[in-house]
Amino acid sequence: MGASSVTGVGQGACLNLTTKELAIVVNNGPQVVLCGRVSTSEDVGDVSSPPVNSAAIVYFPKSLPGTPDDYAVILTPIGGQYAYVASLLQDDDDNFSGFSLATESEYDVFYMVVRQGIRPDIQEAI
Repeated sequence: MGASSVTGVGQGACLNLTTKELAIVVNNGPQVVLCGRVSTSEDVGDVSSPPVNSAAIVYFPKSLPGTPDDYAVILTPIGGQYAYVASLLQDDDDNFSGFSLATESEYDVFYMVVRQGIRPDIQEAI
């Protein structure tokens, strides 16, 4: 495997970013902060209205900074028809601490928590 650019421009060129440019990319863009898999159960009780047949509650190991409005929770049911977020949980300091989800029956659900934002174009951001 060889370099496809020796002039610093073109397809194989490396975009050498400064610390300021890297900070823009890291701090402004969307970021997956947590993901996992949870099994829903009929024993959780009613966490939504109208009541559903099965549910689960996910508590984060550490609360995420900011309110739940700063994040998006994305659910993918495994072997089921639907899964939806029933409620977003906050700790005493109003930080995002977890969520509850509901399904029509017991099955596994993959979840992903993403910090909302827009990935900037480096050349336009500097």
